[in-house]
Amino acid sequence: MAIANENQGDVIISIGTVTIVDPASLVAIFKVNEITVATKTKSDLASTTYTVPSGKKFKIKTFGASYDTQGSPIFIRLEKQTSGAGAFAVLFRISLQVNGQDQSNFEIIFPGDGLLIGSATDVFKITYESALAKGSLWAGFTGDEY
Repeated sequence: MAIANENQGDVIISIGTVTIVDPASLVAIFKVNEITVATKTKSDLASTTYTVPSGKKFKIKTFGASYDTQGSPIFIRLEKQTSGAGAFAVLFRISLQVNGQDQSNFEIIFPGDGLLIGSATDVFKITYESALAKGSLWAGFTGDEY
């Protein structure tokens, strides 16, 4: 679209891309689990792995975690494996209870209709790594597949 300013002869050109998604084609994704932390090594949080189906994309809407052991640090990561092959890369990390007065829960809410982070065959999972093998951890993410 071009708009001419008759007074000065300037032309403003606006170029943009708009993606319209039919709400009927959205599939809500909800991956969450609560466990008793039994190890100090980096581990996968069971039941939180998600693979984007062929021909689809994934927009994340929220990522959050809660840990109930005061003063004991824990790191929760959302990781992605591109096209289902190779190493996982950390997309987001939440650090909880690093110091005695730090937060025990945290949630990232992505604005608008979410953040496009995945395409067909990408694999996502939540991992955790705790300083102590104790306490309860809850973590999860939500999004839309389209």
